[in-house]
Amino acid sequence: MPMSDVRRGNPSQAPPAIPWRPHGGFTLMEVLVSLVILSICLAVVFQNFSLSSRLAFRSDQLAEATRIASNLLSDEALMLEAVRRESAEGEVAGEEGWSYTVTAAPLEISLREDYEPVEVPNMVELELCVRYESEGSSRDYCVQRWRRRE
Repeated sequence: MPMSDVRRGNPSQAPPAIPWRPHGGFTLMEVLVSLVILSICLAVVFQNFSLSSRLAFRSDQLAEATRIASNLLSDEALMLEAVRRESAEGEVAGEEGWSYTVTAAPLEISLREDYEPVEVPNMVELELCVRYESEGSSRDYCVQRWRRRE
């Protein structure tokens, strides 16, 4: 077929069309793009999973510290000793890795910012700190309470 007929746009002289061949798979580029998209999605899911597990661990530790602090504050003998001595510390019985420190100081209340604090007679301010030590790291959880001096 002469090239001049094709340039003029004569449809009867056009080259035959390439027959359609169905391909049975994906190209390498399609596979690579899908793997990249899959790896990005898995990275996001893994990051969210690790964050949620860390938050759950912290939540469990805070709940445990709250339970221990509540038990220590309800121990009358310990609180009376802390008020009498102005401090007490020790290991929490039956709780591995947990210790406590209690300090007692006279309760002082400031009525206004520009006034000197006034000491309240027969009252103390207790500060209870429970500490969890594990694998070279430690974390303190502290609470303050007022108590009548007896």
